Amino acid sequence: MPVIVKFGKICGCVASGLRGLFIVATLLFGFKKNDLYSQVRAPAFSRNNSDVTTVDTGYMRVWYAFNAEDVNKQETFEDFHRLEIGAFLSKYYSDFVYRNDSLCDVWSRENPRAQSAPRRCLSMGFHVRNQWSEYYFTHFFKDFSQGLITQYSLMPRLTPHFQYSENIPVQDWTVLNDTLTVAGYLCQKAICRFRGRDFVAWFTPDIPVNNGPWKFGGLPGLILKVYDTEKQYVFECTQIRLVTFPIEKHDPMLYAETSRDNFRRAVARIYDGTNNPWANDVVWNPIELE
Repeated sequence: MPVIVKFGKICGCVASGLRGLFIVATLLFGFKKNDLYSQVRAPAFSRNNSDVTTVDTGYMRVWYAFNAEDVNKQETFEDFHRLEIGAFLSKYYSDFVYRNDSLCDVWSRENPRAQSAPRRCLSMGFHVRNQWSEYYFTHFFKDFSQGLITQYSLMPRLTPHFQYSENIPVQDWTVLNDTLTVAGYLCQKAICRFRGRDFVAWFTPDIPVNNGPWKFGGLPGLILKVYDTEKQYVFECTQIRLVTFPIEKHDPMLYAETSRDNFRRAVARIYDGTNNPWANDVVWNPIELE
């Protein structure tokens, strides 16, 4: 059965408390070298989800568990993603981070005299705590008419927020005869190599929409599950809703324009500690190796 979206618990920690706990944990326990998330601090602020502009009308919402141990238990998800599809645009982003930011907005409005405010108000995935990853704090917009995908990334402290556009990537899929049921839909298998990794996708012809999680698409049906062959990045659909809703966008002026190559260099500097002193000795393992 599809997983029903549920709100997490509001926590009582303020930003200063989180910083103190993080420092103490660092001193007492240290970190594993292959932990991609624990030493890279999250953005200094959350997005204001009430300060948005409607850019399209959506007709379909699709939720994907990201790197889940059990797709029926949200507490085992590394993150929970949402794909919103409209006539002209689609939007892909973290549902956990969106709900967290919304709860933080409510807290701030209800406590206007507070000298500090929480940045984490939701019990999210087992990595999405006070850490940064471009996959958590990025919104991806596909513009069908222009054939462009633009990503808007909130960056960790000491790094400006970035946006960049590129042509919607074309994956050279080979469609196979294998089948699998995902989220109640019969899917067909496809494989490709994309930007340094080999991927397996499962798409459903029952939903003839050329889209999928993250930057994936290009198949004769919605992609409901996709993963690299080493299963370091796994996206799996948990539910689909056909509803009418506004697709919303934050002010793009919050983000400095850059190129894909420059963005990748900036992220690499974050992980090697050049732009982020909290990130020393962290292994960078991006989904795009090329």
